[in-house]
Amino acid sequence: MRQIDLRFVAAGLLAAALACGGAAPEPAAELPTTEQPAPEQPAPAAQAPAPPAAQPEPDPAENDAAESDELPMARPLEFTAIDGRKIVLGDLLGKHVLVFFFSTDCGHCQQAAMQLAPVYADLKDQNVEFLGLAMNPTAATNIRQFVENHDVAFPVTTIDRATFSRFSGVSMMQRFFYPYMMFIGPDGRVREHHEGSERGFFAALGDNVREILTRP
Repeated sequence: MRQIDLRFVAAGLLAAALACGGAAPEPAAELPTTEQPAPEQPAPAAQAPAPPAAQPEPDPAENDAAESDELPMARPLEFTAIDGRKIVLGDLLGKHVLVFFFSTDCGHCQQAAMQLAPVYADLKDQNVEFLGLAMNPTAATNIRQFVENHDVAFPVTTIDRATFSRFSGVSMMQRFFYPYMMFIGPDGRVREHHEGSERGFFAALGDNVREILTRP
């Protein structure tokens, strides 16, 4: 039986170990952590919404004053009526004023004048004034006849289109229909405009004028 050379055996074992890559290292032990989860916080109690602050009741007088401030002031107007009275619109502050623009040759204006006559008779002593301004070219020759035929007792005169446009704010190029009326309040502000195309307004002219001029 052959003797085994121990040197060759040892060399063989060493080569086998190197071919397998050696033994895997022991896994490192997991270190204990010191971080602790945060304790759960109780949910905040639901709070009832705060009641809305009480709002003061609106003052109707303040609303009326604000609305009045938005109305335009009437432009200056002065004339001498055909009966010689000197009329200055600024002197009529404190009164309701109807400014009546018309043509002496206009049938609708003639009807309007007849409807205005009894209203003026009733209201002239109640802080109300009417002013009549004829604009047609022939008015200079027939305005006195117009006044007589339609019982016009309020001051009237003749004016040109430029005066009408400046006072009413209606452009010289803008078309409008006779009669044309402007209502001015006791504070001197223009409250309303109405022209002849408003059939509903002029169909009940007397009642409508009376209602406007007697508002508080």
